[in-house]
Amino acid sequence: MNKSHRQDFALFAAASTVALVIASVVWSGFVSVTSVAVSKGEIIPSGDERVVQHLEGGIIQQINVSDGSLVEKGAVLLTFDPTLRQAELDQIRAREAALTIRERKLRALIDGRESIDYSDLQDEYPELVEEALVSVQATRERVNGRIAVLQAQIEQRERTVDIFKQQAASLNDQYKLVTEVAEMREDLSRKVMARALT
Repeated sequence: MNKSHRQDFALFAAASTVALVIASVVWSGFVSVTSVAVSKGEIIPSGDERVVQHLEGGIIQQINVSDGSLVEKGAVLLTFDPTLRQAELDQIRAREAALTIRERKLRALIDGRESIDYSDLQDEYPELVEEALVSVQATRERVNGRIAVLQAQIEQRERTVDIFKQQAASLNDQYKLVTEVAEMREDLSRKVMARALT
C-alpha cells in the first residue's frame, strides 16, 4: 500500500469517526431517554460511621441533619417519601376489601339471605360493592333458574312414576283376570273330562 492510499484511508477513518460522533450528538438531542438505572450506593462518612438502614428501601424525601451535627436519641434523621409505601398500602387494603366483599357475598348465598351489608365499604370502594351486588343478583338468578329446571324435572319424574304405578295396577288387575279365567278353564276342562269318562 502506498503512502497516498494510507493517507486516504486515515482521512476516511477520521471522517467516519467524526460523522458518527456528530450523528450521535444530534440523535441524543431528539430522543429522550425514559429508562432509569437503579444501583446500590454507599455513603462513606468522614468521621464516626453509624449504619442507617431502611429495610424495604425507598426514596429519601428530606435529610434533617448535616455532616458533623450532634443528634439526640430518637431524633428523626431523615424522612422517606411515603408515595410508594402509601400506594402499596392502598393496594393491600383494596385486596382486603375485595376479599371481604367476596366472603360476605358467598356467606349470603350459602345462608340464602337476600340482603348483604356493605355499608362499611360502600364509601371507599363503591365499584367493588356495585360489582358484588350485580354478581350476587346474577348468581341468584342463575341458581333460581337451575332450581326451576330441577323442580320441573322432578315433577316430570313424579308424573312418570305415577304413570308406571297406574300401569302396574292395571297389569296387576289384568293378571288377576287372566288367572281367574285360567282357573275357570281348568275347572271347566276337568268337568268336561269327568263327564266324558262317565
